[in-house]
Amino acid sequence: MSAYKHFKDKNNERRRASYNLYLELGDTLRSLDYDNFPEEFGYVDVQDREERKTLYFMSKILNHDFYDSMISSGQINFLAPDLQQPMQNIFKRIKMHNEFLAAVRRMHDQQTGDAVPEQAYQYYAWMDENEVYLSRKIPDMMKKLQKHFKFDRREEA
Repeated sequence: MSAYKHFKDKNNERRRASYNLYLELGDTLRSLDYDNFPEEFGYVDVQDREERKTLYFMSKILNHDFYDSMISSGQINFLAPDLQQPMQNIFKRIKMHNEFLAAVRRMHDQQTGDAVPEQAYQYYAWMDENEVYLSRKIPDMMKKLQKHFKFDRREEA
C-alpha cells in the first residue's frame, strides 16, 4: 500500500467518523429542543430553601449508539486529539441524562400516588442543568466536527 493511499484512507475514515458523530449530536440537539418534541418534555415544581422553581427535562432517552461503537472499536482515535476529550465530556453527560431519567422512572414506579418522590428532585435538577449545558456545547462541537468532514473536492482527484 502506498503512503498516499494509506493517508487518503485514514483521512476518509476521519471524515466518516466526524460526520457520523455530527449527525448523532444533531439528533441530540433536536431532541433537546422543546419545539420539536413538546410532548416529550416534563417538568416538576420544586420548593427550594429560598424559592420555588420549575425544573424542565427531556423525558426521552438520548441516543449515543454511534459514539459507543467508536469507543468499542477504537475509531475514536480517528478524531483529532483536541476533539476527543470534549467529545467524551458531552457523551458522558448524555449517558448520565439517560441514567438519571431511568432512576426517576424507577422511583415513580415504586411509589403510590402522583407526588414526585423527594429524592428524585436532585435528578430533575441535574437534568435541567445538564440539558442547558448540552444545548450550549453541542453546537460548538458540531462546528468543530464539520471542519473535519468538509473537504476540498480537489483532494479526491
